[in-house]
Amino acid sequence: MAAACLWSLGGGALATAATPITKLQLQVLSGPAQYVTGGDARIAVTAPPEVHSKLVFLLNGQTIAPTMVSNGGQVEGVVSGLRLGANTLLVRYVGPAGQNVTGAIQLTNFPVTGPVFSGPQLKPFECRTVQSGLGAPLDAQCSVATRFDYFYRSTAGALAVLANPGGPRPADVARTTTSDGRNVPFIVRVESGTINRSIYRIAVLDDPLAPGVWNPASWNRKLIFTFGESTGAQYHQGVNQVTDVLGNTAAALGLASGHALIISTQHVNKLNPNDVLSAEGLMMIKEHFIEAYGVPRWVMGYGGSGGAIQQMMVAQNYPGLLNGILPNAAFPDVFGTAQAVSDCRLLNRYFLANPASDAVRKAFEGFAKGTCNNWDLGNGDVIVATGGSLF
Repeated sequence: MAAACLWSLGGGALATAATPITKLQLQVLSGPAQYVTGGDARIAVTAPPEVHSKLVFLLNGQTIAPTMVSNGGQVEGVVSGLRLGANTLLVRYVGPAGQNVTGAIQLTNFPVTGPVFSGPQLKPFECRTVQSGLGAPLDAQCSVATRFDYFYRSTAGALAVLANPGGPRPADVARTTTSDGRNVPFIVRVESGTINRSIYRIAVLDDPLAPGVWNPASWNRKLIFTFGESTGAQYHQGVNQVTDVLGNTAAALGLASGHALIISTQHVNKLNPNDVLSAEGLMMIKEHFIEAYGVPRWVMGYGGSGGAIQQMMVAQNYPGLLNGILPNAAFPDVFGTAQAVSDCRLLNRYFLANPASDAVRKAFEGFAKGTCNNWDLGNGDVIVATGGSLF
């Protein structure tokens, strides 16, 4: 809080008088204020601690009562009930001199089914919620009700279903020590749902016997978002299973450390190679995560091949959505890679008729020995001319 230093009339002693607060500062923690989705947003209001209980919230002129938590010089919580389009959130309190102290922010809300900034959605588009174990879709946008499943790591290292999360624990539940030194049961909660027509899974350590809806003490405030491989385009939602977010060594290590993990069908590049849609979906799922779980210290991208392409395109064109990336088997983008791959068939045919050294082939192809041949075998027949010329 700002302070003004005044000399008292009594004998020149230094005194301090508080400068009155004239305006409250509001901030959207869950994402850009102009790109809110799903009718809610996590908000922070900067105000002196002594006035936190006096704050009054008005959404579009109507008084609301969101659950807010004091955090030093801020209160933080989720404001819901936003209408589609423009919204005004105003916060105020009456100061000690009877003056109104206010702050306001404009929020633009979009449907949780999208789109936000990616343009018209792909059509036709087939749902895959049944194949993903989530039942029949609730609407034409392939939505499902949010669901929670519990699993645990056994002392033998196996993954098992925790059938009764609120009941007695199995005797073989393992424990793990997170990166911030907390020793907790190795019990994982997986949230499943749909956002932007994509099936997402969120996995995080959670002690279901702890008070509250979930146990944030088990989460180390770090989030890893996995991007899937390859390149292709499909006219459907994509399929994943509830255990896919748990099912490899990297996932097990991340969860054991306390990281939260996210996967999403529309972030598998062989299903959706549109990096704009990938960024939009990431923004929306990240927003939901922050609203439901809290603000992470950082969000890291992870994945190879087409997953690496998505990470690099998002990091370059939408800075701030990811705080870091871990690409492997990396390619810079789809189109530059596709041109090189399409050249491989022509170059293979040429060098079959005109043999050359490995050094010469590398100079022309731009790849290590055998790479161009592998590209041709794997991708050369994606387009086949059945008659006439392609040109």
